[in-house]
Amino acid sequence: MATATSKLAVMPRPQRPQLVPPIGVSKSMAKAMSCPSFFTGQYMQPDSVSTVEHFLTRTGIEFAAWREAYLNHLIDEQLPADPAFKADYLARVAVSDDARTVIERDDFLVNPEQIYGAEVFLSADRDFRPLENSCGGRPGRLSTNTDTLASGTTDLLLIQGRVATVRDQKSGYSTVGVTDDEPVVYGVLVFAHFPMVDEVHFVWDFVRKGLERPVVYRRREDLQWMQDRVRQLDQKKHDLINRYNRGEQMEANAFSGNCPYCQVDCPLRPAWEGGRLAIGPPQTREDAIRLAQFVKVCEDGASAGREVLKTWLDQEPSGQLDIGAGWYAAPKTYETCEYPLVETLKVLGLALVSTEQMSAADEAALREAQPFKTPKWDVPLSALVASNLSGFIKAKKRAGLKDELDQHAKRSASTRVQIKKIQAAEEDDLVPLLKASLKGL
Repeated sequence: MATATSKLAVMPRPQRPQLVPPIGVSKSMAKAMSCPSFFTGQYMQPDSVSTVEHFLTRTGIEFAAWREAYLNHLIDEQLPADPAFKADYLARVAVSDDARTVIERDDFLVNPEQIYGAEVFLSADRDFRPLENSCGGRPGRLSTNTDTLASGTTDLLLIQGRVATVRDQKSGYSTVGVTDDEPVVYGVLVFAHFPMVDEVHFVWDFVRKGLERPVVYRRREDLQWMQDRVRQLDQKKHDLINRYNRGEQMEANAFSGNCPYCQVDCPLRPAWEGGRLAIGPPQTREDAIRLAQFVKVCEDGASAGREVLKTWLDQEPSGQLDIGAGWYAAPKTYETCEYPLVETLKVLGLALVSTEQMSAADEAALREAQPFKTPKWDVPLSALVASNLSGFIKAKKRAGLKDELDQHAKRSASTRVQIKKIQAAEEDDLVPLLKASLKGL
């Protein structure tokens, strides 16, 4: 007797939602695209993840509202600062404890005559002609004009003559979380809207630390490549979304800086958790602890290993040790040179003159006559720095020296991870950790 062959019903594979490319590119989009998985997942589909607001996100929003209110007040009153306004603001506006701490530390000074506006929204078309220009916009806003190629909201825009300054405030604990593409987007927007501007100074303002990181763009030297880069970012946006819509696997980048904010299923996790990847995406506190332990083990091992290797490399006949795959280990001897300031200035054709016994008129005439570059060898004076002052600054008899030097200091900020010893760890605990951490290498 013939029997009917039963067929098992196979559920169709769920299709991905088709993504529609947003209009133009922005600073936040440029950063998101540094990790394709994050961009096509969380950035383009925020409703698909149960985003929990981080306390720093709230701090950032509340601090931005404070700065906007403060700047508008300084414009109205034509003041460089107003501590009384801060006290009044904190008394009448409810903010989180963390935001209150950051606001209380905010000693921001500004020339009110240079302020163009706070939360200034700018957009430009595909030929970099100006489109929208308005103040008081919300951060993260994208243009709805279909002709837009780039748009963004600056925290603060200052204009003085041919120089525009964009200040982008960061309220986090360090100086990370920024990318090289972010200021480029703002730079092309400012150049597009203000044809009289020859230089754009973009400043990351790390308000919690009281530090800054500047970058300068010049219209003649930089505008062309900046515009090309914005076009590349726009094309990258379309390429990533097209790949996602075709069902391709979107790769992840653990070095993009997006991991702490990402809640999508990262394609790197299986390899990291399976020990096949040395460095993976830190999406949770536990991930960060694991990664810090890995860094600690590697730093200890690298330091000890270099010391042991030095003796061997000193007698290697070829001067270097071939370790495979085109890599070599070799000793490198460094020479350091110090150039005494007084003698160096003499070589450059400059002489030191004491102003202590000068009249005010003579001192003013001397300042007026000071050159911008050295008479000999054409070295810009702005490029010269004095070092080895830290020890003198700390001396009690020179109290006040730091305050005077700080008025002229050129500052730039960077961050490196420190592995500190909080309490003694059992040596036995590090042995399996070392084996597990280095397995992926």
